[in-house]
Amino acid sequence: MHEVRHALLAVEGIFLLRGLGFVEVSADEQKSVLLQARDIVVAVLAKHRACARARS
Repeated sequence: MHEVRHALLAVEGIFLLRGLGFVEVSADEQKSVLLQARDIVVAVLAKHRACARARS
């Protein structure tokens, strides 16, 4: 779950920094961060589900 936490912090951080005007983030960079965060969450969920099935 550490990976999910880091992904969430990255997404929140980029929105906060952009919203406060500290950095300019292109649409492509923002999309890249969001897609990478999504991929991390999907991978962790798949791993969790596989472990749950193995225990059953």
